[in-house]
Amino acid sequence: EEQAVIDAVYHVHVPDGIRGLKDDLFNNNTAVESVILETVEEIPAGEFAGCTALNTFIMRSSGAAEGESLGENAFQNCTALEDVSLPETLSEIVSMPFAGCTKLQDVNFNSSPNFVCEEAIIKGKGEDGAITRTAECLEGRGETVGAARRDADDFAGVTTIDPKAFQ
Repeated sequence: EEQAVIDAVYHVHVPDGIRGLKDDLFNNNTAVESVILETVEEIPAGEFAGCTALNTFIMRSSGAAEGESLGENAFQNCTALEDVSLPETLSEIVSMPFAGCTKLQDVNFNSSPNFVCEEAIIKGKGEDGAITRTAECLEGRGETVGAARRDADDFAGVTTIDPKAFQ
């Protein structure tokens, strides 16, 4: 029983039926190492900011008709974060959810029709599946994955670059 309590502190599993998280519930939690969300619909702004031990984050489809959303700076400064899996039904990413996540090289969007991560850049897709948006350049780009520079061909079809995408 003691081990189960210890595991619950470090490895959080939010079960089916829980639709939301309290704002700042995990903010600056330096103990949690992994989080699995079964039916949560939204990650509020700054929810996991400062979770310096967080290594793995898995969010499954909530079943919500409008899909799930990822708030601004949701994982800011999660310096151990390396493994992120988001549902294919994710419909919204707000500004810089992974700012300061220095180890993060890729985000798995599970064949999403809305988002893809290519060479450490999170891109949004239009209705036809073509890349139309640059949402965020992960901090490891050019150092641990991908080229340090981008050329005009990399922006073909892009109509929107988020204001802080390359911050």
